[in-house]
Amino acid sequence: MNSNQQTILNLTTNKVTRAGNDFRNAILNSENDLRTLAMKANQFSDYLWEQLNELEALHHD
Repeated sequence: MNSNQQTILNLTTNKVTRAGNDFRNAILNSENDLRTLAMKANQFSDYLWEQLNELEALHHD
């Protein structure tokens, strides 16, 4: 694993930790709160796929 890949993994780990805390501390009082949380989860999923794609591209370079 090269340093660029390790940097991506470290930054992603930090973001996963922060997102995990945000999701763990979520308080849902309405349907709209749940909708907002679902949108955040989808955005986070997109972010993770982007990071994986970037790692795979570096792997094949």
